[in-house]
Amino acid sequence: MKITDIEKNKGTRYTIYVDEEYWYILDIEVISSNGLKVGMECDEEFLQELKRQADVRKARERALYLLSYRDHSKKELIDKLCKSVDEDVAEKTADRMEELGFLDDEKYADKLARDLLERKKLGERRAGFEMRKKGLEKELIESVLEQYRDEIDPTEQIR
Repeated sequence: MKITDIEKNKGTRYTIYVDEEYWYILDIEVISSNGLKVGMECDEEFLQELKRQADVRKARERALYLLSYRDHSKKELIDKLCKSVDEDVAEKTADRMEELGFLDDEKYADKLARDLLERKKLGERRAGFEMRKKGLEKELIESVLEQYRDEIDPTEQIR
């Protein structure tokens, strides 16, 4: 197989043609790091590795975009990334975001509980239900809600 054309697309993205047929869209970062050029011979294994690198980059960019917009739970981020990349890539990307400190389920759970209990005036059970929908673990939810039991008056919440 042979790369027959590399066409500029939007921004830093390029359309790659292999044997005169559309193959994939890659970012300039992937193209330059692998030294791709027109006329280059490649095998199926190499092309699959390029796709994997492109997916890793796509997942990283998407995760950073989503986390810049608002906080997410790890499961919520993985679910959103799975819409455009494999689950394995999504999980590794979420793990990396966690390592870098961009993703913290405990901090997110605390922030979400405060919002649900104080701003939205939900009861403890309903707040727990909403937090489970976000993909937070039951033990984490219980420990976070425990902190607010003394602060939140159920009768006041009902009013």
